[in-house]
Amino acid sequence: MSHSDAGAVALEFAIVVPIMAALIFALFDLSRMVSIQQVAQSASREAARHLARSPITCTASGGSAALSAEVVQNTKAQFQVAGFEAGQIDVSVVIECRPTSSENISGIYDVEDFMPVIKVTVSLQYETVFEAIAGLNGHEITSSHQQVWTG
Repeated sequence: MSHSDAGAVALEFAIVVPIMAALIFALFDLSRMVSIQQVAQSASREAARHLARSPITCTASGGSAALSAEVVQNTKAQFQVAGFEAGQIDVSVVIECRPTSSENISGIYDVEDFMPVIKVTVSLQYETVFEAIAGLNGHEITSSHQQVWTG
């Protein structure tokens, strides 16, 4: 290999390595983001299922129902996401009373005018490697799940 060929190989290496490294980091960040999205979906689903087994009563006029603050706080504490601190996670719980007459409902809701529907939303603050290097704030990953009250 001549001296000029060695210089060309070094130049090609210097051009290709940063591009390949950026692609590898991008794939790593993408896989982390997909994994965190899956964890958020699982957390919202499990929290909604957990709350759906709590005692909830809809009023005669429908609208929204309430769970005790203690039940909601215990659920939020129980379904923390590994790798995230409390300040990076926001969990909201909304309970809506839907009229059973507008839905094709059977079973335990036959005798009720309204059925409780629990909606849990989990939001996580996530920062990619590129955002951390660039000093950007990152972004939010959000997942919601609705569950009909099962009593």
